[in-house]
Amino acid sequence: MHSATDWPSVVRRMWLRMEKLPEGLQVQIPDEGGRATMLTYLTTNALKVSGANLPPGRGRSEFALVCSRCHALPDPRVHSAQDWLAVYLRMERNMERMKVSAPTQAQTGEILTYLQNPAPERH
Repeated sequence: MHSATDWPSVVRRMWLRMEKLPEGLQVQIPDEGGRATMLTYLTTNALKVSGANLPPGRGRSEFALVCSRCHALPDPRVHSAQDWLAVYLRMERNMERMKVSAPTQAQTGEILTYLQNPAPERH
């Protein structure tokens, strides 16, 4: 869900919250070694982001506008065309839970067109 550059601040917030939990919950808080291991795993397996290299295509601007409101933009080639619909529906549910305004029906169509028909990678 997060890029390699995002994970350090995300896990720091998680660990700070864990330290404030009541002892009665018996949540095991990782020690420094455990935290380092978890952070290494998360950054190694992080979301592959497109950065400034977002491929061209119909729906690119809608994708960039809508999806960047919540997270770094993934490279459209990281999922198959079939997988993108499920990923997109999950993101819509996340937006609803987080009270983020939903994309319009037209934006949804353009975003899915873009994600399901990515430009080939240039070498």
